[in-house]
Amino acid sequence: MLLLSTLAAVALAAPRPPPEPSPAEQERDALRGELEALEQAHDELTAAHDLAVQDAAAAQAEVEALAYLVERARILLDDRADPEERERAAAELAATGDVRALPFLRAAAGQTTPTVQEAAVRAALGFEDPEGVSPAQVFLEQRDAPKEPRLAIVDALGEHQTPQAAQVLWDVGANDDVQARIRAAAFDELRESYPSELDGFGTPPPIADAFGALTFVTASGLAGGVLLSSFGVWGQFDAGPALGAIGGSAIGLGSGALYAATRPVTAGDGLALASGVSFGLTYGAWTTTAVHGAWRYLDWPDRDDVVQPAAAWRALGVVGGGAIGLFSVSRNPTAWDVLEVDTATYLGSGIALGAVGLLTYRPPEDDGTTFSSFTSFGRPRGISARRQYDREASQRLALAELVGATAGATTGYLLHDRWQLHWQDGAIASVLAAEGAWAGNWTPPLLAIQDADLKGNIRLPLHLFAAGGLVLGELTEPSYGRSLSTAFGAGVGNALGASIPMVAGYDDARSIATWMVPLGLAGTAAGFVVEPMIAPTPGDAAMIGVTTAITGTTGMWLGLALDDQEVWIDSGQGTGLGLLTTGLGGLGAYGLSAALDPRVDDVLVVGSASAFGAGYGALIPLALASDPAASTVLYGTTASELVFAGASVVGVRAGLKPRSVVIPELLGLSGGTLGALVVGLVQDDGQYVAMGALVGGTVGIGVGALGNVVIANNSQPRSLARWRPQRAPIVIPTFRPEVGSSGETVPTVGVDVLGW
Repeated sequence: MLLLSTLAAVALAAPRPPPEPSPAEQERDALRGELEALEQAHDELTAAHDLAVQDAAAAQAEVEALAYLVERARILLDDRADPEERERAAAELAATGDVRALPFLRAAAGQTTPTVQEAAVRAALGFEDPEGVSPAQVFLEQRDAPKEPRLAIVDALGEHQTPQAAQVLWDVGANDDVQARIRAAAFDELRESYPSELDGFGTPPPIADAFGALTFVTASGLAGGVLLSSFGVWGQFDAGPALGAIGGSAIGLGSGALYAATRPVTAGDGLALASGVSFGLTYGAWTTTAVHGAWRYLDWPDRDDVVQPAAAWRALGVVGGGAIGLFSVSRNPTAWDVLEVDTATYLGSGIALGAVGLLTYRPPEDDGTTFSSFTSFGRPRGISARRQYDREASQRLALAELVGATAGATTGYLLHDRWQLHWQDGAIASVLAAEGAWAGNWTPPLLAIQDADLKGNIRLPLHLFAAGGLVLGELTEPSYGRSLSTAFGAGVGNALGASIPMVAGYDDARSIATWMVPLGLAGTAAGFVVEPMIAPTPGDAAMIGVTTAITGTTGMWLGLALDDQEVWIDSGQGTGLGLLTTGLGGLGAYGLSAALDPRVDDVLVVGSASAFGAGYGALIPLALASDPAASTVLYGTTASELVFAGASVVGVRAGLKPRSVVIPELLGLSGGTLGALVVGLVQDDGQYVAMGALVGGTVGIGVGALGNVVIANNSQPRSLARWRPQRAPIVIPTFRPEVGSSGETVPTVGVDVLGW
């Protein structure tokens, strides 16, 4: 019984199998599975659609970018298109930053329009890609391209400061097919901007230069001719000097030509040998004078005694100078290295000569004979005190030149590695040298020194100021504009300084020098200092020049008129008034130009109007009177000039176009000329001729003004462009999304053809 109970309990506790789902439940479960599958498929399709849209948008953007590149490149490479439009296309390609533009820029750099080539190269240099410098190499190695744009690109590569730019400079410099000037500029830029890279490249190869070879051969011929002619002087044969000169020149020319034909001769090599031989010859002449006195102060017997020693000194000088020149050649100098040493040598000799002359040259006032003797032929031989003094003074002065030149050459040689001479340095040095010489010329009357034999008062400040200008140029690197500003300041200062005493009636040299020298020096300094602050533009320069001319001529004519009416106490006052108005006008224009920011064409309109008005004003009194007073003509000229200038200024400020002034002026000038010529056919009276010119000019002005009105009314904008077919069609692949018939979005591929 217990067993049965236990079995029954176990049987009741055992799990029962699940019941079978009904058909409806089975169908519902199946539908739920299909729904989940559909939702998953929907999600997958949606993701695929979104991805396709994104890919299509990216592809379309890529197509648009490529189309833009192709369109800009088509304009850039079209040599029949306007150069300015092609330059803009180059800039627009650079603005994209897309490196795919570089092949187009490289192709443009190899074309034949210099401005477009330079624009393409500069556009490529704006890319950070290493290939951005390749168009520059193409442009620099093109022999037919102008030198100036290529030299500008060399400077741009120096500013690029990348190893790739340094490599291009080295490759261009080492390319024998490139012009020597471009190669030299490339190596100079490497030395200045990439010294470490240049050390890695090695020593730049010498650059053969036609000028250098010619200079080298010429210097060799000169050395040979001087050397053998000097030996001929020591012989007994009268034709020895001529024979030596001819033979020696031929030997020297042949030797120099053989040397130049077997190895590259640079401009620096040629200048080094030429400088050595030239200075050696000069040293020989200086030494002869220092030992024996200047040739012109020697008596004839003494001159005969000096012939052979002079030949010896010439020979020694040429041998020594040639040896120094060849030593310099062995060190591969640049042309600037040689010019720097030569400049220092010249300045040293000039400073020493000026200083010694100023300090020691005091010839005797009495020109009496110091002693008298007789030659073996009984001919009297007298030497005056002045002649003897000049002979001894010439020895001192020649010795001073020797010492100064040697000191200058030594200084230049020691400093040539740290001294970089440029043309801009020469410009500022020339301006300062001119002002120094001018001030030195007026210093004796300033200091009340009356010495007609004074030496060095011009030479010493000239060379000192020139040396100071070179130092200033090395320290400040002034532009040509700054040198012009310095020269203008010097001119204004001297004009104002001279005008003050002259207008006051004091026109003696000391009174003028008292004001002019210090104001001239002050103006020079002011012009140099102020220029960077104002930074004059071409329009400013035009305004300064035109205003100075107008005010100067106005003052001059007024001064002449007042002198004609005997208003002045002294005739120099009229000149002083002209100088005063010139200085004040220039000074005022310099200050106002920065505030007004004038345009060049507007300023030229004012200048031409004032000149036309001056002529027109001079005709009026001549036409009204047969013999007008000079002051009347001058007053009319001045007034008309100022009226025309003022009217043109008002017109320019009101928007007057230059053409509106030039046309009436041109027709007025033509009418005035024709009117005067026609009247002159039948009349010889100047009054009638002036009337004819006045009437003809007035008619011409009227016709020109009427023509301006007609042109303004009839002018319609017209296009100068004409249609022309595309030279070659361009096929571009395109990618765009499209919606299929079942609603799905799929990317499609097509092509667009441009140029049809």
